[in-house]
Amino acid sequence: MSYALVKWIHVITVLINIILLMGRGGLSLFHVPWRQWKPLRWLPHANDTVLLLSAIGLCILLGQYPLVHHWLTAMVLATIAYIVLGALALKPNCGALKRVFLLLACFVVFSYISGVARTHNPMSWMALAG
Repeated sequence: MSYALVKWIHVITVLINIILLMGRGGLSLFHVPWRQWKPLRWLPHANDTVLLLSAIGLCILLGQYPLVHHWLTAMVLATIAYIVLGALALKPNCGALKRVFLLLACFVVFSYISGVARTHNPMSWMALAG
């Protein structure tokens, strides 16, 4: 598979990921029982699988790997933070204020990850200022 195709698959699944997280988070804030809708239960997992496989494919195609290249290490650690924050935000017993805070934190971490991906620098968007 070509680099361009794998990259576009990765970018599209990243966008689907944030849309699904914010959508499910918003539905949770308004007490909509989204967990009863089968597509919203399995689609995030299917998307995340494609996202992870495309990320691994990009690492192989670029010949760059976490723990070797600092920007990829930063992305992996930030992705773990994003997953934990998202899981906490989507818990059924999460209060509204806490859910809003966690979703905002997810968006901040997502923005950081996007900046690292764009700049290949752990300083993320701040690397563009210098």
